[in-house]
Amino acid sequence: MERALYNTVLAGMALDGKHFFYVNPLEVNPAAIKCNHIYDHVKTVRQQWFGCACCPPNIARILGSLGHYIYTGTDDTLFVNLYIGSEVQVAIGEHTLTLRQDGNYPRDEVIDLEVCCEAPVKATVALRLPAWCPAHVVTLNGEPLTLDARQGYLYVCRQWLSGDGIRLILPMPVRRVRSNPLVRHNRGKLALQRGPLVYCLEQADNGANRGEGEMRVWVDEAEPATGRD
Repeated sequence: MERALYNTVLAGMALDGKHFFYVNPLEVNPAAIKCNHIYDHVKTVRQQWFGCACCPPNIARILGSLGHYIYTGTDDTLFVNLYIGSEVQVAIGEHTLTLRQDGNYPRDEVIDLEVCCEAPVKATVALRLPAWCPAHVVTLNGEPLTLDARQGYLYVCRQWLSGDGIRLILPMPVRRVRSNPLVRHNRGKLALQRGPLVYCLEQADNGANRGEGEMRVWVDEAEPATGRD
């Protein structure tokens, strides 16, 4: 969900909010695509409108319902699924627990979460641990936290007091990622990912590919990118 939000949902809309991509192909060659009518639906620039426009309104709908994706909860557990600046209030028994998120994620690796409550509340806060980050660091009120990680979440169960703070650090080295080799069109290609962001290398920024200085790299999935390559 996180990778889709940052790399397809937001990328599908132009900054002016009036132009859209209906499809987001892995690769587009503007000189060749106009000769292959199988790809007539693939446009090299965002379009202002479409004859049957269901996706642009759905982008507005998903952004409007984003809060339901950020948090989910049970009677005694609040799950934090996405790290987006926000505030949520949940009822735990007869009390209300408020959780605030702050930070500059995904540009920065630090996420701060603060608890507010009128009275002590015993509850569990479950933090999603992204699969791309095997070396997360978590502190509670400045002290290292004993990790209880299960099924992709870190569970913090305690008697919460107003002002309690969790700091989650998710280091974001640049990683090379390749797809399953059975995906024929992706063979010999790889992606660069930092945190949840997958980077696009475009001709507009890098110039036309004339085959000069071509680089072929074969790596294992999630191998860190280094300056020696």
